[in-house]
Formats: sequence, structure tokens, C-alpha cells
Amino acid sequence: MDRADGTPYVTSYAEVLSYFDPAYLWRATGARTAAGKLIAFGLTRMPSMHGPSADVLISGGVHPAYRGGGYGRKLLALQLQTAEQLAQGEVEAARACMHVDSGQEDLMDMLRRHGFEDAYAYVQLRRPLTYEVELVVPPKHISIERLEPALDEEVRKAHNAIFLELAGQSPVSLDQWASERAFLERNWSFVAMDRRGDRPRLAGYVLSGRYEQDWQEFGYSEGYIDEVAVQNEWSEHDLISTLLGTAMNAYQAAGIDYAGMDVTINPAAASPWSELELYEALGFEQTGQTYVLAQDLYISRTNI
Repeated sequence: MDRADGTPYVTSYAEVLSYFDPAYLWRATGARTAAGKLIAFGLTRMPSMHGPSADVLISGGVHPAYRGGGYGRKLLALQLQTAEQLAQGEVEAARACMHVDSGQEDLMDMLRRHGFEDAYAYVQLRRPLTYEVELVVPPKHISIERLEPALDEEVRKAHNAIFLELAGQSPVSLDQWASERAFLERNWSFVAMDRRGDRPRLAGYVLSGRYEQDWQEFGYSEGYIDEVAVQNEWSEHDLISTLLGTAMNAYQAAGIDYAGMDVTINPAAASPWSELELYEALGFEQTGQTYVLAQDLYISRTNI
């Protein structure tokens, strides 16, 4: 499916195992031939830790040799039923979400015909590391340090605080955080620490992933920026640029060819594309888009 759909990644065995991590409530659906060959699969997942509302992620698809036979429509219908069953009694509101890469027009069309609407998008960015990364120097009281395990919990708490404020996102549990950081490269991940006073405070962080399973398919090596964020109190210092520059310098020192990242675009925002200007100023270029389509699920109030 990855090869047939021309996706910008290759799904590794380790990533498949992560789909069934206990940090998520999940159900798996499959279709087989009479001989037992798996020709379609669907995964329906919801974070085990959530607030009063949650996104239920659905993914999967049909083997390229068996497309056109209606299996995709049947699979989607089953997954929507499963998503409602998974969310019942767990949350007050939920929506089914599916990621669609650019070029998957047939999947996009099928989802829209089943009532899905555009929710947001990820823009894929890439920057060659063949030329110097100019580092924005932070204020003297802020130091940029490698992410050590002792700071992991502080970073998770900062993530939860930042994304609750920005998007009302439910907190990420310890198990979910560990699952999502399975490919974390600590030598490429950094924190910004405010050293004023007796107790240092975390101002921001950049988390980098090392997805070597994708490099052969890409034809180049890549340091991937999983997440970069700065707490509101320090937003005036352009620490985003400092943290990104520090990470990219680490990629260069390791002989990596490119830096890559995804940027979330909310089409309902006043200036949805303005955030890209910061990354383009650092040398990033757009290479693709992934769309997230969503549909509200029916949640019975009597089961809550």
C-alpha cells in the first residue's frame, strides 16, 4: 500500500507494533480471501487517557491488487461502527479522523461521500543541510541543553500545557508519550532552560526522531523534527528558531542530508498559512501535504 500510494514514508515493523500499544484503546478489522490471504485491514484507535472529547483515529486500506471491489467502502463502514462502540461510555463527544496523503484522491472522495469534512492538514517541509544553519542566539539567562531522561516528564507536562492552551487538546498520558517517542534521538533533541533564580524552568523544547527505515526509500538521510514548542511566557524570544537551528546543527554534525518536519495548518484560522513563513525563512521548502478528514460520531448521553 505504501508503494502503490506513493506515501512519503515506509511503515516499519516497529511502527506496526506501536499501533497496538496499551496507551490506546484499539480494535482491528481485516478481510481475507478464502485461502486466508489478508487483503484489507483497518485499525481504530483512541487514546486511553482523554478528556470529555476525543479523536478516534482510523487507518488502514485495501491491498492494491484487490481495489475496486467495494472492500474499501465496507471497511470504512465497519470502522465507523467500531469507532462509535469504542467511544461509547468513554467521552461526551468524539469524532472519527483519517489521514489522507496528497495524491490519494479516490480515498478523499470516498470519505467525503461518507460525510467526512476537512479538519486540518499537515504540510511536509524539508531543508537541505548542505549549507550553514544560522543560529539565533538566545538571551543570556536561557541555555540550550541536550534532552536528558530526567527532563522527559517535565517536557511531557509542558507539551500538555501548551497544546491545551493552543488547541484544547486532551493531556497525553505517560504510556502514550512513551509510545509516541519510540524513535526519539536524544543526540538531536534539546531543551531551552531559563536559568534565572534558584530553580531552572523549561522554556521550550525540540524533539527529533530518527526514522532510518524511511531513508532507503527516500534515497537520503533525514533528521526529523517531531515537535518544537515554546511556553507562552518565553514566546517573545524566538526560541523556536534557536531550537530548530540547534537541532539542524546536530543533524549536520552527524552527516545527515536533510531536516524534515510537518507543520499543522488549520483552514479555519484567520491566516492559516502564515506560520509557514517562519520555517521558510530558515530554508525549509514544502514537499507535500497530508489532510485530516473528520466526522462526528454519535455518542449516547445515557451511556456516559
